[in-house]
Amino acid sequence: MSATRITSVAASLVSLALIAAAASAQPPTTTGDKKAIALSFEQNKGQADSRVRYLARARDYAVALTSDEALLLVRRQSASPDESHRQFGDLARLRMRLAGASRSPRITASDRLPGKVYYAAADAHGPLAPIDTFGRVEYENVYPGIDLVYYGDDRHLEFDFVVSPFADPDRIALTLEGAERIALTDSGDLSVRINGTEISLKKPIVYQDRDDGRVAVSGAYLLPIDGTRTVRLQLGDYDRSLPLVIDPTWMTVFGSTNEDWLTGLEVDSTGRPRALGMTFDPASFPFSDLQPGVLPPANCFLARFDPVTGLRDYTILFTNTETCGTLALSPHDVAYFTGYVYPNGFPHNQGTTVTVVDDSSGVPAVRRFVVGNNDSSAIGGGVDCV
Repeated sequence: MSATRITSVAASLVSLALIAAAASAQPPTTTGDKKAIALSFEQNKGQADSRVRYLARARDYAVALTSDEALLLVRRQSASPDESHRQFGDLARLRMRLAGASRSPRITASDRLPGKVYYAAADAHGPLAPIDTFGRVEYENVYPGIDLVYYGDDRHLEFDFVVSPFADPDRIALTLEGAERIALTDSGDLSVRINGTEISLKKPIVYQDRDDGRVAVSGAYLLPIDGTRTVRLQLGDYDRSLPLVIDPTWMTVFGSTNEDWLTGLEVDSTGRPRALGMTFDPASFPFSDLQPGVLPPANCFLARFDPVTGLRDYTILFTNTETCGTLALSPHDVAYFTGYVYPNGFPHNQGTTVTVVDDSSGVPAVRRFVVGNNDSSAIGGGVDCV
């Protein structure tokens, strides 16, 4: 591959690297005139609170799915002009519960993706254990005869209610805990304010597939009454002998700039871009007692991309690493970067570290070395490789 081609590939993947903490390996989808990266879900293998079944990260939000709710964490760009405070904005969070739904539905993941997620603890040493990623998470019979399917991309979280013939969609009710205000827009969207941030639940797309094609069904939201935060649906006439799909979509585009989190981008000898940066991680955030305005823990990530398809090979999340410096690659494509590690999470520091990642065997292996105590002076300088 020519140097020009490598440079072009690296440049085109910068936008992917900016959301590298979302370990999606699906091809980009088109949203208007912009490319959207399909959302990927990872099963909780012990990296998150025990109540979480699946979690996913995206450009502007993260979501954790439990048996009976979706926790939406929204990252906002900091307005602080101080460079040292640019990395993280306030955390806005919303819990979406299904009122009156089953507390123990059968939950499965589908659309397996080629990308893997790895977690490296502060004392990580050796090969890491892979976690598979999926494009969809499905809940069976959240209400009698009604399934729920989560999917989406880096700017939208979609969830479809799939209503079986003769099941009752009037049972569907969304309780939005954490909402400061809920209102309907002129276009029928639901405007929800959380921690001073407005997000939008788009007017539901409702349809039935028949032998002669897809037929649209009218659908609208009914605002909460009596001071509750529970939203219901109002549907037009439809054929109850056929399945019905109700498709709302959370819109989470807030103008955040993830460029603030990218600290390094290098291309290895095979033309594969490697991206280093910082992200907040729903797996390490306490699931209970979330307070508005609380900052989530910061973690470094390292992602590698396929140079031809642009798909992500893997993402490694380095837990308790609050800051990471620039990225360097050795002639043998071993990655090095400096970091600042906390032993028990924010804010007690342990010291400056050097992290080494060798994926030549096909599975990333990590070594981490403490090189200084209470000294972050080496963070910005990177590492010289020989």
